[in-house]
Amino acid sequence: MKCIYCGSEDLSKSDIIPDALTNGKIINPCVCRIEHNNKFSDAFESKVISELAIITNKLDIKSSKGNGKYALYKTNIEIDGVSYKAKIASNAELFSEHKTLKSEDGKHLLGPIDEIRKIKRIKTSDIKLVDINQMDIRQNIEIDFSIFLVKRYIDWQVRLHLNGIVLEMKSKISMIFLMI
Repeated sequence: MKCIYCGSEDLSKSDIIPDALTNGKIINPCVCRIEHNNKFSDAFESKVISELAIITNKLDIKSSKGNGKYALYKTNIEIDGVSYKAKIASNAELFSEHKTLKSEDGKHLLGPIDEIRKIKRIKTSDIKLVDINQMDIRQNIEIDFSIFLVKRYIDWQVRLHLNGIVLEMKSKISMIFLMI
């Protein structure tokens, strides 16, 4: 057997679909150890997991590579007209007892009063207590759906290879990395 990407015979077992997307292992034994399993996995799988985190977290799927934790996803939050960016695993984290959000313009901090008071450069007179239940909160989450197309393409190529149809992959791999 040879690597489906480059023809190397130094093979390892590679996840066809990251376990963080399925809660299970789907293995392909036809991927070279260093160049495509390790490097490709690091670059591609982390991007796929990040882009789909909001979906997999809602489905209660955790990654074995993340020590059994939910993957983080990027979100944009607008609270009373002020924009914040955050990386979270769930909406519950937005107002957790240790989470402090800094506005995009750097002029506002939002978080538990005890956490805000720990910040040395903040004057007590600048702190304003707010009731989050009375605030207008809007959340925007962006998902890059092109990652789905790339993943489906790779799955298709793997299926062809496992069925005995070996295609030249080098030019296709560079196209995939350009899409990421």
